[in-house]
Amino acid sequence: MNITVIEEKAKLERLFVLSEPYTEIGKALEVEATIKGLQKGEELSLEFWADTSSGKYEELASAR
Repeated sequence: MNITVIEEKAKLERLFVLSEPYTEIGKALEVEATIKGLQKGEELSLEFWADTSSGKYEELASAR
């Protein structure tokens, strides 16, 4: 999966779910991701969002 905003910035190389395979609906999942920056630069900021059951997006976390 490539992450694109105006131009390609990063690539999601791997997404691994660490939680139990049949986690109950509403329970948090623990995942591990490897993201590779595709352009030279000093700063890459990541924001993690979820599409909730109400149809609204909710910011979960951010990192720089």
